[in-house]
Amino acid sequence: MNDAPGGSVCRVSGTFGGLVLRCVGGMLCAVLVASGCSDDGSNAVESVTTTFPSTTAVPINTSSPATVPAATTVTPPTSLPAENAAPIPTGAPLSEEQQVFSAIERYYEVLVEANDPPTEDSLLWDDVATPNRAAALRVKAQENLAARRGIRWPENRQPLVHAPSTVLRQDSIAVVDVCLRDNLETYDLDTDAVIDESVSYAWVQLTVTDHFGGWLVSQYRTVQQFESQEPCVASYQ
Repeated sequence: MNDAPGGSVCRVSGTFGGLVLRCVGGMLCAVLVASGCSDDGSNAVESVTTTFPSTTAVPINTSSPATVPAATTVTPPTSLPAENAAPIPTGAPLSEEQQVFSAIERYYEVLVEANDPPTEDSLLWDDVATPNRAAALRVKAQENLAARRGIRWPENRQPLVHAPSTVLRQDSIAVVDVCLRDNLETYDLDTDAVIDESVSYAWVQLTVTDHFGGWLVSQYRTVQQFESQEPCVASYQ
């Protein structure tokens, strides 16, 4: 038996009336043998071999399958369970006092943004100040615009608010003292030339109000001016 691409080949041999019959597996051989007399009186044998391809009948199954095979569904990969997922690092929530200090810092940032250049109808004021205080800041922006001057950060920008200290905390109101280091530049809107770049220090007291869940500056006053930061901070601590 030999391996071949078409399957196994079997050679069957036999002798039929003096002939050797060899059939290759997978084929049926029919041999017709005829005997007769030749011209010289000897018995001549003529054979005709016809080859038919061998087929195997496959029974037809007319019965219906017991169940209809379900369609194959590809299941997409699922994410890892929540307990196996790496936790997202989050910082500790800010304390109420830290939220108040953060609101004051943001207040001064908006003070610069809304005046570089002055924008009297800026909506930023509503994010950091109560309506009355925001109205006063818009008036100041109008004055700067009329005078053709703006306010901007210097190249060596530094924090404005230093050493915030809570003076009073009651219900939804916090009164905070800070040392304000004012090194902002005042510049000409038309020429972009610097008008004032001096540095000053002031003890400033701000009232911050819990306004519908957000801390907003409601009052502002300058208590005292200083030439350096140390006496400014020492004045209220």
